[in-house]
Amino acid sequence: HGAQAMVHTLLATDVVLNVHDVSWVTQLTPDRLNLFAQMLQRWPGPASATVYVHDLEEALKAVYPLRGRVDFHLVLADLHPGRLYPVNTLRNVAINKCRTHWMALVDADFIPNEDLYAQLV
Repeated sequence: HGAQAMVHTLLATDVVLNVHDVSWVTQLTPDRLNLFAQMLQRWPGPASATVYVHDLEEALKAVYPLRGRVDFHLVLADLHPGRLYPVNTLRNVAINKCRTHWMALVDADFIPNEDLYAQLV
């Protein structure tokens, strides 16, 4: 049976989507947000990112400055002992909440070439 997740979505504040757009799709934890911010410097397109959080209020503060082109989906951590990091669930949330038809599904630590977005669209 599938995992259940409480998702709080914050839509990007400055994104204008078009039919040919490609979204950067990933999942991460708050400690990876600095790397994600570096990636955004090289990816001028939209993004859909699921963040696995323990403290919703702190996570909201952390992602707020990055919301220009990013739809953030905050998933509250399952604190049951022995639970593994739910990579499949988090990835699926980011995919299902993506607002473009095309996506680049990538690991949170990946930094693209400067012209990758232009090559894809």
